[in-house]
Amino acid sequence: MSMRVVLIFIILLMAMEMVMVMATFTLAQPPGVAAPQKWSVAGYVKLLALAGHVESADSSSNFLLHQRFNVEYRPSRQLRFAAALRNRLYLGDTLSIDGFAQQVGSDGGAIDLTSNWLERGDVLATSTIDRLYFDWRSDQYRVRLGRHRINWGMATRWNPNDLFNSYSVYDLDYEERSGSDALLVSRRFGFASRLELAWAVRDPFSQGSEHSVAARYLFNVNPYDLQLVIGDIEDDYVLGCGFAGSLGGAGLRGEMSYFAPQHQQYHGMDRHSVIVATLESDYSWGGRRNLLAGASLLYVSHTPDEQMVSSLFLQPSSARNLSFTRWTASVDISFEITALSRQALGLSYYDDDSYYLFATNAISLSDNFELQLVLQHFNGAASSRFGRQPNTLGYARLRWSF
Repeated sequence: MSMRVVLIFIILLMAMEMVMVMATFTLAQPPGVAAPQKWSVAGYVKLLALAGHVESADSSSNFLLHQRFNVEYRPSRQLRFAAALRNRLYLGDTLSIDGFAQQVGSDGGAIDLTSNWLERGDVLATSTIDRLYFDWRSDQYRVRLGRHRINWGMATRWNPNDLFNSYSVYDLDYEERSGSDALLVSRRFGFASRLELAWAVRDPFSQGSEHSVAARYLFNVNPYDLQLVIGDIEDDYVLGCGFAGSLGGAGLRGEMSYFAPQHQQYHGMDRHSVIVATLESDYSWGGRRNLLAGASLLYVSHTPDEQMVSSLFLQPSSARNLSFTRWTASVDISFEITALSRQALGLSYYDDDSYYLFATNAISLSDNFELQLVLQHFNGAASSRFGRQPNTLGYARLRWSF
């Protein structure tokens, strides 16, 4: 890493410290003293040090400074305006990967709200507005318009019903996840029943723009919450269902979606009907360690083409492409080492004999500071997807929330 990059990194650390000091004086309020405000500002600053090793390739080291602002304005009890700005500064070897800067700077919304405003050697700075919407609600109705997340998943690892905002299970640093430029209308029918209609669009000003329309109906049959989903999602007609409840003291959740292509080809690729289904369960023992164990199973009847597989690590193209193999199984366990430290371990196995291991440890340093240590390892049989190029990634992340 060049001396210029090191100097930029030091300056950023100093700037972050100044922001922290200023925020301490301007944002902190004594509990119970400040009156309710129409405006609220929150967010975080995260500093990541990353190291990666790929067999038959040089090891890499990278730094990421990740900052976020969440702003809300509430002029009344029914109406709310929200916006969130995400800023990232990358330093290191990752920037030499072909297409990395383009992938980071892609937006995919109706309006391009992402910009790579600095690309110079081994430095990349990018900003994106990933939330920008107004929300109105009454006792029975709710309307949300703008860039926001439509979360229709009932499971916690894989979500075949999450038609609008699929995400990568390997990305452990983007808790908020991406959103859609969409209109969401919701109508409540009693305590546990609701109908939602959603319409999302990508780049409406270009020829052949992509529209997605879907509906979800939620209801309850004790002890389970159930949902039915139907939609026209880009080039697919979709039917789906999901449930969440408990059995014998263990949590039990599942989702299934059937994707029927409207055309034989889409963006130059052949299309096939696909069934995507998942079933998962978890059980908590509580106690001093607060032990939680879970298991998940994913089925994809027709796996994506090889050229689409690489995108699964950053962002799946849709809920129809959640894995590169027909069957995927996952187990994980988490527990508290101390009251301020929680450990998580997980293993995913793919039916081409690939496997993915992860370990995380989150340590609370104070009310506003958290240190997280993460290790990810991709490997498998010599002929498997991960076995052909084993990869290990580790990082330490210091987070300050305000």
